[in-house]
Amino acid sequence: MNDINLLYVGIDGAAVTVMLLVAIQLARQAPDRWVAFLVAFIMAGSISYVISARDDYGMLIDAPFRLDLGSLHPLFNLLRNAISGAFMLLCHAIFRDGHKPPRVLIGLWLFQLLAEEPLDWLIGDWGSGTVTRTLLLEALPSVLQITFGVFALYWMLADRDADLVGSRRRARILIVTIVAVQSVLSLMLERVAFQLGWVPLDWQYPIHVMLVALGLPFLGLLLFASMSPDTSLVLGARRRPASVPADRSLPPREATDTARVRSAFEEEQIYRQAGLTVRELAQHLALPEYRLRNLIHEHMGFRNFNALLHHYRVGEVSTALEDPAQNTTPVLTLALCAGYQSINPFNRAFRELKGMTPTEYRRRSQLEVDSSNSTPDTESGALT
Repeated sequence: MNDINLLYVGIDGAAVTVMLLVAIQLARQAPDRWVAFLVAFIMAGSISYVISARDDYGMLIDAPFRLDLGSLHPLFNLLRNAISGAFMLLCHAIFRDGHKPPRVLIGLWLFQLLAEEPLDWLIGDWGSGTVTRTLLLEALPSVLQITFGVFALYWMLADRDADLVGSRRRARILIVTIVAVQSVLSLMLERVAFQLGWVPLDWQYPIHVMLVALGLPFLGLLLFASMSPDTSLVLGARRRPASVPADRSLPPREATDTARVRSAFEEEQIYRQAGLTVRELAQHLALPEYRLRNLIHEHMGFRNFNALLHHYRVGEVSTALEDPAQNTTPVLTLALCAGYQSINPFNRAFRELKGMTPTEYRRRSQLEVDSSNSTPDTESGALT
């Protein structure tokens, strides 16, 4: 029996060690403090998940190998149950360049954390054994965790073809695999199946250890990937300027091809083509898709193809909004002419790039024009 317990301890120890190494490596390479904090927080929650299990399944573990966390157990439980929400925010920070996380989801995450421990402590033994208490303190937090995981997966998969950072496109596949196989499986088994009694009690701790062991290869792969020099790009390196200065020295071939890309946008106005993709642009320019992605990312400064489209489309609309002759032209018409297929993506992009709504931008531009026209010409009234 001691042999199996020693095996379990070895698996837990290996998992905690690799998690610590991953946390240190990723936090060091994260170019943004918020991303570094989320990485460290998720790894702390994952370590708490491994350690607290020796307390939760204490009745199934031989006495010398048990771990009594005592008053610290609520903190460990809170940390491990915060992983889903923190992972959701991490995916948003990495894969949704420039977007602010939805306040509703942040509020739901805080509510889920409240229901995990503080609410349980506040209501004490109220409703013990009732369906209401189970729904409030177990079922609802579980549903929210699954919801956060769904949003994280969606953000990882959305716009993956438009991502110009090759290492980040590959990271999407790696992270999706880890989440699908490890996190969702652990959540569904331990948070749902175990709690509802669908799994015999004697099997629960061995299954938990099996899940930890299953995660070890993925953690090792994550540790190996974290040593790549591209890790800072995957973690959301700070965005470059919207464009690289024209006088930047480039090899002749890169300079020529970059000029062709700029010409397609600035002279041909190809961005007006609704639904334009990287592949379609590559076909139009007769360039390999991988080369076009590299040109746009490395020499034009965009990490995402959609950011490039927004840059030119919003630029055209803002110029039209500044034109008094187009004051009566509806904003929707201007957006559709610039290549947008609906108003909502345009409004979001415009606010992110200009810091205000299109209507506010037009009003402010018109006030500046009126103010300029009403300024007295002091020179024309001067004595000669």
